[in-house]
Amino acid sequence: MNKKVFLVLCGFFFITAWLNAGNAQAVAETESGKSFTLVDEQNRPVTQISGEVEIGDEFISADNYRYQVVSMQAGVARCVNTGRESMPQLNFDGVNRAGVLAGDNTAAATKSEPWNNKKKTVAIYHTHSDESYVPGDGRESINGNGGIYDVGRVLADELNSLGVNVLYGDSNHNPHDANAYNRSRKTAAALLRKAPDAILDVHRDALAPEQYAAEINGKEVTKIKLVVGKQNPNKNINLDFAKRIKAAMDKQTPGLSNGIFIGKGIFNQDLSPHSALIEVGSHTNSKDEAEEGVKMFAGALSLALGISGTNGFDENAQAFNSQSKETLKTILILCFLTIIVVGAYILINIRAAQK
Repeated sequence: MNKKVFLVLCGFFFITAWLNAGNAQAVAETESGKSFTLVDEQNRPVTQISGEVEIGDEFISADNYRYQVVSMQAGVARCVNTGRESMPQLNFDGVNRAGVLAGDNTAAATKSEPWNNKKKTVAIYHTHSDESYVPGDGRESINGNGGIYDVGRVLADELNSLGVNVLYGDSNHNPHDANAYNRSRKTAAALLRKAPDAILDVHRDALAPEQYAAEINGKEVTKIKLVVGKQNPNKNINLDFAKRIKAAMDKQTPGLSNGIFIGKGIFNQDLSPHSALIEVGSHTNSKDEAEEGVKMFAGALSLALGISGTNGFDENAQAFNSQSKETLKTILILCFLTIIVVGAYILINIRAAQK
C-alpha cells in the first residue's frame, strides 16, 4: 500500500473513532440489581455503586474526600483515601440574583437585572429513556416513556423559572442496552449544535432507597450523584465542572449531593467540556422525592453556571467560562487534523486520476 494512502487511512480511522466514541461507552449502570460497596482502609462503607466497578475507579464523597479503588472481592471494592479534594470556591452573598435559593420563587422580581440580557442555556436529555420509579410509576422500567421524563421536565421547568433557557431532548433511546449511549449520542450532538452552556444526561440509579433518601429544608428529597467517565478525553474538564456543581449544592442545599463517581465509560462527555451525567435517586425512591430533589438541584446548577452574586454574572461566570478555553484548543487541533486528512485524501485522488 502506498505510504501516503496508509497515512490518510490512519487519519480517517482516528477521526472516525473520535466521532463515534459512543461505541466504547460503558454499560455498567445498565445491569439492574448488581452493585458494589466501596469501603475504606478500615472497612467502613463509603458508598454503593450500581453496576460494574473496577480498580482505578474513584469517588469524591459528600464530605469531599477522594477514594480510589485498589482491589475487588465479592461485591466489595476496597479503596484508599487519597485525601481531601480541593473544591471550587463560589462567590455567594446569600441572595442569588436568579432567585435560586431553596424555596425561593422570586426569579420574576429580578427580571430587570442587567445580567438577564445574558441568559445561560442548558440542554437536557435521557440516554435511558425507560428508567422509572417504582413508588410513583409502579415499576422500574417503562418502555418508551419512563418516569425519568417527568423528572427531566420538572428540572427544565424549574430552570426556566430561574431565568435559564432550556433545550429539552425527549428522544427515545430504548432499548436499555449496550448501544443506548450510541443512540443518545446523536441527540446530544443535535442539542450541542445549538450551543448550550451545559448539557445534562438525566438518569436514576438502581440501589436501595436509603442510598439517596434525604430531608432538606423540611422536604423529603432524593440526593443527586454526579458521574464522570474516566475514559473520556475531557475527563479532567468534566470533573472540574462536576466539582463546580457539587460545590454549588454544598453551598446552597447542604445534604443534596451524593458525591461524584469517576468510573469506566465515556457517557458522551467527550462532546462538551460542560457535560454532566446525574443520577436523581434510585428506582426504589419515590418519583415525587426525585422531583423535589431536581428542583433544588436546578438552583445549585444556576449558581454553578454563574447566575449569582450582587453583580449578576460575576466571578462565578468568569471561572465557568474559563473552563472552555482548554477544551477549545483540543477542538481546534482536531479540526485542523481533519482538514489535513481530508485535504490529503482529495489531493491523492486528484493525482491518481491524472495518471
